[in-house]
Amino acid sequence: VNMSKVLKECADRGINLLRIPVSTQILLEWKNGEAKTPDTPVDADGFNKELVHADGTPYNNLEIFNALISMCKENGIKIMVDVHSAEANNAGHNYPLWYNTGAGITTEDWIEGWEWLVERYKNDDTLIACDLKNEPHGKVDEGDFAKWDGSEDINNWRYAAIQCAEAILKINPNLLIMVEGVEMNPKEG
Repeated sequence: VNMSKVLKECADRGINLLRIPVSTQILLEWKNGEAKTPDTPVDADGFNKELVHADGTPYNNLEIFNALISMCKENGIKIMVDVHSAEANNAGHNYPLWYNTGAGITTEDWIEGWEWLVERYKNDDTLIACDLKNEPHGKVDEGDFAKWDGSEDINNWRYAAIQCAEAILKINPNLLIMVEGVEMNPKEG
């Protein structure tokens, strides 16, 4: 599908906000200058030709993200970025937490990724909202789980979300911060 055509069609239908999923892993790769070049679909009809350099080499994933922001701006569409998972993989959203110590991604990494993204785009009002983590979840009796309480425990989503939101708003106080709820809140007994 052609990205610029789809965005124009979205705008023509009155869609004015896109929620764009990313991972902490990809944000840190971008921050560290390690953007990857995916297979960019450019066919004989020129679909997505705007995602290819003049020499024919495809854009890397950060360049594609920048092109998305530019195309959204042209069409009057705003963006909410959503950290969908800690790791960049198709099943990453299945992991319940914003960090994944098994993959070497900490809460501090997650906040650092958000800070980098917000700093990079702080002067572009196309980015209007940050969905801190897609569906923090999990159940107490099933291993890793997100909880919501007054503690500073590593898996306390309330505590982590406050830390991250404060760091983001220090950089850009005009952003909307979205904090999704947890699957369950364990109580004594």
